[in-house]
Amino acid sequence: MKNTILILLFTISSISIFGQCNMKEIEKTAEARANKMISIKTLKLDLYTSQNNEEFSYVLGKDVEYMFALNSENGDNQKVLISLYNNNKKLIATNFNEKTNTYTNTLIYKCPSTKMYYITMQAKDNSKCMACVIAFRGEAKGKKLNPW
Repeated sequence: MKNTILILLFTISSISIFGQCNMKEIEKTAEARANKMISIKTLKLDLYTSQNNEEFSYVLGKDVEYMFALNSENGDNQKVLISLYNNNKKLIATNFNEKTNTYTNTLIYKCPSTKMYYITMQAKDNSKCMACVIAFRGEAKGKKLNPW
């Protein structure tokens, strides 16, 4: 009986140890994908503690080109869907290409107007940990931009 309890406790502790995200590494790779753009926000999804589809909101500025750089624990073989919705929750952009049935690890979007936008991330593979870095280009039409 004592052995059974010890095995059970070891199994439960192993699941909690191995069932956690290395979010710092995942974020670092996502940020590197943003390259020379200015990172302004990181969205994180840990499916060990949340649902498979989480919605985030963010205000995007008019005429600014944004990049949504993704990474998951599956690295370059990831299938993470990011979807961008306008303030009426109408889908306006995604990183999924229906023609080729592929996911890209970046989504570039030039914002037509300053408004609240909604972003969802969803694992389409066995990923449990993922991050999306929102970044923007530091100059637009010869003007320096800042994130605020």
